[in-house]
Amino acid sequence: MMMMMMMMMMMMMMMMMMMMMMMIMIVLIKYQ
Repeated sequence: MMMMMMMMMMMMMMMMMMMMMMMIMIVLIKYQ
């Protein structure tokens, strides 16, 4: 159970980071 929770948290964090990176990339491309 604990392991599953940790894995879920890690996945969520990774997804959030990816989304943020994508947003930053889009903004950079737009303002170039």
